[in-house]
Amino acid sequence: MRKLLFGASLFLLTIVLQAQGKTHFEEGVEFFKKRAEGCSGLVANPRNLSQAIYHFQKAFVDPIYERDAGVFLLKCAFYKGTFVETEKEKMIAAFAEGKKLGEYMVGKYPTWAAAQFWYLTCLGKWAECKSGWAAATDGVAEKMKIAAEKIIENDPTYHDASAFRVLGMLNIKCPYIPFFLPWPDDKEGLKKCEESVTRGPGNPGNFLSYAEALYENGLPEKAIGVLKRLIGIKPRPDMYLEDKKEIEDGKTLLEKYLKK
Repeated sequence: MRKLLFGASLFLLTIVLQAQGKTHFEEGVEFFKKRAEGCSGLVANPRNLSQAIYHFQKAFVDPIYERDAGVFLLKCAFYKGTFVETEKEKMIAAFAEGKKLGEYMVGKYPTWAAAQFWYLTCLGKWAECKSGWAAATDGVAEKMKIAAEKIIENDPTYHDASAFRVLGMLNIKCPYIPFFLPWPDDKEGLKKCEESVTRGPGNPGNFLSYAEALYENGLPEKAIGVLKRLIGIKPRPDMYLEDKKEIEDGKTLLEKYLKK
């Protein structure tokens, strides 16, 4: 009975959208903008995100909207795994969906920074949930590095220059393994993270990564200063939970560094 009622509701919703002249893609964007409404701490209410996913999935099968709807579905997968799901297996499943879709998207749109960025984001979160940075040994780090370099080549300022941050943290976090993973370098990581802050000063995540890179390069006092600046930033309304999480992580890291 519930399935019948749900199906009828979706049918009626489609009729309403057609009457209003809205496309599924447009409706998906509207719901996605409201993804943080009703959140509790860093846990999002899934209602608006679920509606966004439904509409983007409908739009994705239309060749006119496939590219843009695909990227929004990647964003939804990241958001679902990070802010909706609280059980590890469900988080992994959400990121795995993004990873699978991302592989298709970057295969079809290899020079599009948005597809590369949200693919590498889902890929990285998936690997981190499964096995932490140890996943560097199974090819994930190399795939992320290639994606980040493609973003920098095609649109270096995309998402507040976050590709520099990703590339920087790969250098900081991944182990140096001769003949297998020879490129990680702490100094190069610091350089890339600093570049992300310079190019994208409005993104709290860039400051968090920069602070970690400074600390790993033996500059704890400067790292603490960056973190103090970070925790004074107010979350952007359109990136509320994303920014709030980075700021909260910054507070935790600051407390850790002050104790050492």
